[in-house]
Amino acid sequence: MKLLLHMVVAALLNSQTARLKYLNQPDRFTDSEIDLHDDLHKLSILAGAPELYPDLVNLNAIPSILNLLAHDNTNIEVNVVQLLQDLTDPDVFKDDEESDESVRVLVDALVENNVLELLVQNLQQLNDSDPDEMAALYSTLTTMENLVEVKAAVAVAEMVCERCERTKLLKWLLRKIKVREFDSNK
Repeated sequence: MKLLLHMVVAALLNSQTARLKYLNQPDRFTDSEIDLHDDLHKLSILAGAPELYPDLVNLNAIPSILNLLAHDNTNIEVNVVQLLQDLTDPDVFKDDEESDESVRVLVDALVENNVLELLVQNLQQLNDSDPDEMAALYSTLTTMENLVEVKAAVAVAEMVCERCERTKLLKWLLRKIKVREFDSNK
């Protein structure tokens, strides 16, 4: 796992360096972003091994992963959201005490690193007319639901509501359900 995380960090650094070096030449930094995309995708195997979540937290990988939610490449952001959805999916957890504790460790680390605020910021930047970004919207909302499901205590519900106000989640949700003008094509 250390090697995998090292690969992701190295790919991120390569991507950032190439973006800065070739700011106006996207074709020059595309390969580094493809490498980052591929390495992020490899991290999704961790979803099948929740017993490794404490190691992921102890290796301080959570802040690095969450920082990618602000990446310039929307595809990278979409990959991170999908990874978070996979890691927090209650269906992959085993029904034993050790697995439950491992998942709680991950969720606690995500919350401590402001995952809700970062997800809402990401929501506001995504375009729901683009199919990939629409999938990221769904994954973002599913991840939020997963976080609450894992830590369904009243304290978490209160924390989510408190952060809704700070993150403008409620405003975003209300804007999405707002009645729109009738269009005969839809």
